[in-house]
Amino acid sequence: MCRIMAIGGIKPHVSKKKLWDFMFRATPLMLQGNNDGLGYAAMGKEGIWGERWFDTDQAWKEDSRKAYTQKDEEVNKKFKGALETDLKYNRFGVMQPATTTAVIFHSRAATTPKTLENVHPFVRDDVALIHNGVIRNHEMLKKVYSTCDSEVILNEYVDEDVANKPEMISEVTQAINGSYGCAVLSIDKDKKRHLDIFRETSSVYACYVDELETTVFCTSPEIIRETCKALKWTYRHMFKLKERVFIRMDCETGTPILQKDFQVWSYKSNWENNSSSGGTADAGKHQSEMKQNSTDNGQKDTESEKKSALVLVPTQEELEKLRAAQ
Repeated sequence: MCRIMAIGGIKPHVSKKKLWDFMFRATPLMLQGNNDGLGYAAMGKEGIWGERWFDTDQAWKEDSRKAYTQKDEEVNKKFKGALETDLKYNRFGVMQPATTTAVIFHSRAATTPKTLENVHPFVRDDVALIHNGVIRNHEMLKKVYSTCDSEVILNEYVDEDVANKPEMISEVTQAINGSYGCAVLSIDKDKKRHLDIFRETSSVYACYVDELETTVFCTSPEIIRETCKALKWTYRHMFKLKERVFIRMDCETGTPILQKDFQVWSYKSNWENNSSSGGTADAGKHQSEMKQNSTDNGQKDTESEKKSALVLVPTQEELEKLRAAQ
């Protein structure tokens, strides 16, 4: 599976060097078994920017950056991914590490073709997205820049205008059939900057790191723990994000703005949509998905403000005490 990491709320008084040190130290852990691409998107004063490496051995190295010129970037941007290339690195936006307030970070284990164009993050307009999981119905949905199943989530997200209308997240999640843990950076029409995190099946953990003075979200709790240990930093209790909960945070402060339950794809609703539009549903092909998704879709409470979106994960020491008590 792919791995994702998201950090928001990097405050002005916190050294940006600490953020990038954390990213550098986390990179080998992110890449264990995930060598099909590495990339990140960051939110800075001038907007969203980031880098992608198809050759992960070149990650963070200046040689890879120098090989990608300003003219290369202009051509790549102009034709919006329509050109094939032997390049193994690209970037987007105005690089501004000193003003970074939030970052999303991704390592890829490919389930679709291995190319630079399929390396996360996927970026469109003022939105950048990373994804861990598999979207089974991606062939039926829109792709513009790649052949990767993950890109369809970005396009649904932008088309439904979730940056400005977070209540539309269920329109996105009901359109995509599969597993996902996603992190999204966006800028809305009022220039407010957000970090969104949501998941279905694919795990996302959360842990406060003292030296960053904020919460780190990641696919694996071990990546957070081992990175902190390597840096001799202090980390707190590990939490797990609940399934089917959408969290929106302020990029600059890391403060949650919105917490909302969302609905997911179901065979029944999509069959009805296809039938009403004159399409044909293949019942045999989707029988397993029907059993998996249709039984409880829409049954969860959709109130946006109630219980915590995080579940406390016991430490190893706490687990041993529980076992001893039994």
